[in-house]
Amino acid sequence: MRRTIYAARYLADPAYRRKISRQLNKGESLHALKRDLLYAHEGAIRARHLEAQTEQAWCLTLATNAVVAWTTE
Repeated sequence: MRRTIYAARYLADPAYRRKISRQLNKGESLHALKRDLLYAHEGAIRARHLEAQTEQAWCLTLATNAVVAWTTE
């Protein structure tokens, strides 16, 4: 039922479609930034253990937040 209501609203309301598109574009831009920052290791998390993978992911998040904060006015 929820999906049907969402689809009907999405198809009927152009302003709602624009809002959803903007949100999707922000998410895709953030993913592209993270891919670019992780490019030094060819975009792969190379750590073997979960703790090391988690640390690498947190470092990527920290670097991403620093870039976003730096470029935001």
